[in-house]
Amino acid sequence: MALTGLVSSLESTIKSLSWKPVGTEWADYYTGTNYSDVAFSSKQQILNELMTTVKPGMVWDLGSNTGVFSRIASSKGIPTISFDVDPAAVEVNYLESCKEAKDPFFLWCWI
Repeated sequence: MALTGLVSSLESTIKSLSWKPVGTEWADYYTGTNYSDVAFSSKQQILNELMTTVKPGMVWDLGSNTGVFSRIASSKGIPTISFDVDPAAVEVNYLESCKEAKDPFFLWCWI
C-alpha cells in the first residue's frame, strides 16, 4: 500500500511539472525564419501532396525543429519520428503533438 501511494505521489509530481522552452536557436526558428508566409505555406502544401502521393510506411524527420512538417505526415496516419538536437525544440514539438493528439497512446515520451 505504501508503494502504491509513493508511485501515485511521484506520478502527480511529474504531471505537474512544466517547462516553457524559450530562447534557443531552433525552438524559435519559425518566428524568425527566412521563410515568407507564402513560402512556408507552399512548403506545407508540397509536403502534404507528397505524403498523399507517395504514401510512405514511415517518416523520419531529421532536424525537425518544432515538428511542424512532421505533424503533416503524422496527421495522415503515417508513423512519424521527429529528431532534433535542440531540447527546447523537441519540447515544443512534444507539447504541440500532445495538443493535437486524438489518441492518448499516440505519443511516446520522446518525439
